Amino acid sequence: MTARNILRAIALCAGLQTMGQGKGDTKMDSRTVPAIACDHRYGAQATWSQSTDTSQLNSFYWAEACAFRENLALTVFDNSFAQGRAYVTVPERQEAAKSGRLSFQVYFLSDTWMNPKTGKPTRIPDYYGKVWTKAGVAAGFKVVPGEAKTTRTPNHGQQMFDVSGGRFGHDVKNGKPGREDVLTGLIEYQTNWVRTNFGACSAAGYRNGQTGASYAMPAHLLGVRNSGHNGDFSYGRSPHDEAILGTGRYPDLTPKDTASFVLTTRAGDVDDSRENVMRHCQKLLEQAIATHGWYRDFNHWHTSPRFGLSLEQFLADQRQTIGKHDVVSLDFGSALQHKFLRDMATVWAHETDAGIEVVVKFRDPYGSLPLGDFHIPLSVRVELAGTKLADRGVFSPQRCAIRRLPGNAIVVGVPFAGRACVAVIELKPTDTPSYLDLAKPRVLQTAFQDGNLLVTTDKPTRVVVFASPKGKGLRGVRPMARVHEPSTEHTIPLQPKPGHDLYVG
Repeated sequence: MTARNILRAIALCAGLQTMGQGKGDTKMDSRTVPAIACDHRYGAQATWSQSTDTSQLNSFYWAEACAFRENLALTVFDNSFAQGRAYVTVPERQEAAKSGRLSFQVYFLSDTWMNPKTGKPTRIPDYYGKVWTKAGVAAGFKVVPGEAKTTRTPNHGQQMFDVSGGRFGHDVKNGKPGREDVLTGLIEYQTNWVRTNFGACSAAGYRNGQTGASYAMPAHLLGVRNSGHNGDFSYGRSPHDEAILGTGRYPDLTPKDTASFVLTTRAGDVDDSRENVMRHCQKLLEQAIATHGWYRDFNHWHTSPRFGLSLEQFLADQRQTIGKHDVVSLDFGSALQHKFLRDMATVWAHETDAGIEVVVKFRDPYGSLPLGDFHIPLSVRVELAGTKLADRGVFSPQRCAIRRLPGNAIVVGVPFAGRACVAVIELKPTDTPSYLDLAKPRVLQTAFQDGNLLVTTDKPTRVVVFASPKGKGLRGVRPMARVHEPSTEHTIPLQPKPGHDLYVG
């Protein structure tokens, strides 16, 4: 890619430039081409997400294998602190992230603060206790040892402010910060850990469902899920006609809303029969699809099945309900990113002598979004009917991914530079187009030969080979090999494992 193309694809950051003819510009026709930011990534009809908050050995690889089987993206809200032998190691989590079905975001530790004496993250004194102790007094809390207290307190924000006499926390009622900040450092510590280990971070989940820190989150993250679930699948307003996407409980889904947003379901935590829970979730997903909303579930993988419905059954049923509907499965961070990219974008397009030029002006309408959290492009739909690109193959010289839709339309991914800017993308004809294919990959052939496992797929894919003791199914899987370089032909140094079934994802 040339330097000029990179600059045109990424940004003209001095503000919107005059789009007339000039040195190095293509002569432009006056004809406007219909183009708009998509409601959902890739121009999909609805968005689907699922998550957990631990990486335990008894369920982590089971969930990953199920995600491969159903072609669904799952999110792990993760934290940086020692978790013992029952947990998957961080290097193994990183390998799983590279394989593509699991993503990692922050599990915000509501029970932790940046210790004002040491400057390190530690448990808030007396947090889980039922009575105050000398530790609480030594920490600076205005309490009496032996006095009864509510467990899982004090939390960041108002509780911390009140119990410390204004030394810590935040007086949310009056917008007054405490004298010492014991929260910002913790948020930065946790988000930096996720970025360092997994490359990106834009969302979080609250431990214990405690949301006292929500007042501080919009400066650091695009959204934080709480523990509530009430059937909501709000996804803001459509750029097309301002129609509400989803339920409308949060019609605009602003950063204030996403600082503590509810889930659609917690399918694994409903004390009811498997059939009843499945019907309930099916109905909500059908409604989310019909209203172009964002379905989001949470499930403690490590305790599944806690009641009647297991994670494996839930994912299979959700995939069956999705069926042929155009639903995109995203991790929580990507779903939030696309929503706010959509809010920032003003889109237009016009024909040129060479094809079509798509222009996107990005501007933060809230004035407070953490722009460094974005790492996915904005999906823009462009109507080709009546243009010189109608019924022709299309490519972008800037190498932006393109999805072909029925009816002479495409969706192109327009990159965002992480600041207010204007991005310009060119679309030109080609006889050899290469389009995004979101259909589930198929394994065409597997065979052992000369000490290798040969895997052939119908499209370039990464590959994971899982092994499970015979009779255990996906619940017993462990990864035997991973290949992170996409290809249709894989030669993996691997022998059959006696007494085990092998699965290829």
